[in-house]
Amino acid sequence: MRYIKGLKRYAVSIVITFIILLINIGAFYNFYTSTYENLEEQTKSYLNNIVEETSQCVDIKINERFNTLEALAMYVGTYSNDSYSNVTEVLDAQLTIDGFSGYDIINLYGTGLPSKGSVDYQEMDFLKKTIKGLTSLFEYNNSEANYHAIGFAVPIYRNEEIQGTFLAICSYEEFSSFTDIDAFGQNGDTFIVKQDGTLLTRGNGLDEVENIKLILTADERSANNLISSMKQKSLGSVSYSNGNHKRYLCFAKTSYNKWYVVTIVSSDTVDEHTSVIRGAGVTFIVEISALLVLLLIYFIYLITSHIRNSRINKQRYYIVTDNSETIMFDYSVKNDTMYCNDKWKDIFGYELPKSDMKSIMTKYIYEEDIEKFIRRVDRINKTNDYVKFSIRILNDKDEPISCFVKLYAIRGFRERITKIIGVIEELVVEEQNIQKEQG
Repeated sequence: MRYIKGLKRYAVSIVITFIILLINIGAFYNFYTSTYENLEEQTKSYLNNIVEETSQCVDIKINERFNTLEALAMYVGTYSNDSYSNVTEVLDAQLTIDGFSGYDIINLYGTGLPSKGSVDYQEMDFLKKTIKGLTSLFEYNNSEANYHAIGFAVPIYRNEEIQGTFLAICSYEEFSSFTDIDAFGQNGDTFIVKQDGTLLTRGNGLDEVENIKLILTADERSANNLISSMKQKSLGSVSYSNGNHKRYLCFAKTSYNKWYVVTIVSSDTVDEHTSVIRGAGVTFIVEISALLVLLLIYFIYLITSHIRNSRINKQRYYIVTDNSETIMFDYSVKNDTMYCNDKWKDIFGYELPKSDMKSIMTKYIYEEDIEKFIRRVDRINKTNDYVKFSIRILNDKDEPISCFVKLYAIRGFRERITKIIGVIEELVVEEQNIQKEQG
């Protein structure tokens, strides 16, 4: 790590390298997110269009049946209650054509035709709607007869007043047939279901299947997600996995009750629309990855080159220090360690320890000069230049030797001093040299 501190020499190259890296990473991330978000949105849009179109077609088919039933109700309204028997042949023929297996004419008291068993419908919700002039589509269940079907109900008018309700009934198979649900199977299996997943259309050999969960047994979680989504949204899709094959469960709410059209769409249908974009995405990813690798190699090269050069420079420094005629030392502030050349021992007769210098250095200073030494060392924090002063240092016989000292501060991050490099000369030697120059 100590070699990294000197990377300022390569600061421009490193900054440029990082900027290029960040730009390319940003470009890659932007491409990745935008492309796959677009793919996801396009997929959702495509799937929604499929199932929404199917739902609209189902609504049209149901509306056609309501139009037919309203026309028949108007025909029934032209007859009095006592003469309904006159219209049964027409109703039987027309309703058979339209795919209904049964019907009933209900008076305002909620009672059906005697010929149909005078069924009591008073407590049924559809009757309350038709009396108010509304049409009703509902699931018709007769638990006593173990009969389950789909019911259509429209009001019967006579002289613009509601006189009763016309009820037409069809089985699940008949409902599937006249809504033409099988025709939408070109994109996958299609069903009409209640919000809880109960099947209302049971074509494709699913006569005994009551809930869509039983169709999606391979992925129960997806089935639960589908039902949960239908309770929250009117349009959407969830993914469904069956072995290695991925499918989409697309749903759209119909205009009636809380019934939904559900279409199971194979992912192969969707992949046809996204393969080109995915191919371009893979190419871009490969190109960006190659560029990132090249930039990373270049950055590693910068680091290794700096470390190698730092080692060479440090070796040179030690060689020069060891062959100098003056005392030179290198003190690490952080580690509290010091390197000193052999000239110290030549002059003072002993070697300095390598560590814990901060706590023991003053023991080598002449007592009268200790305070001066501490003041001068403190000054180095306040200058960007060097500090010089004279001081007496004790030799191995505790004799003071006058010395001339220069201290240089090496600053690192936030201008904090990381090292102090010093030069020490005997003052006597310096004075003799001055005298020789003057003489």
